[in-house]
Amino acid sequence: VRESFLGIDRAHRVGTHGNTAFALVGVLDYARVVGDADLEREAAAAARRLYADDTAAVVGAEPVGWDFVSPALTEADLMRRVLDPDPFASWLDD
Repeated sequence: VRESFLGIDRAHRVGTHGNTAFALVGVLDYARVVGDADLEREAAAAARRLYADDTAAVVGAEPVGWDFVSPALTEADLMRRVLDPDPFASWLDD
């Protein structure tokens, strides 16, 4: 995970299993359950690097017929896990 996933340079914003935010949520949950602080820190850093600058998600246009998750809402779910409440509210409002 560290070598092949956390260092990627762009997020896949799809409504399927290939969604990067969806995968990062799983990595964060795993790291927290097993107490792997380094993995948790690396996953949170990847989330911030990939998504912190995102703005103006068009939630009304998704999900489409083949999606099982909303890319924008999955991203928001990830970011609520890595940002404190006030920065998250500001990020979400953009």
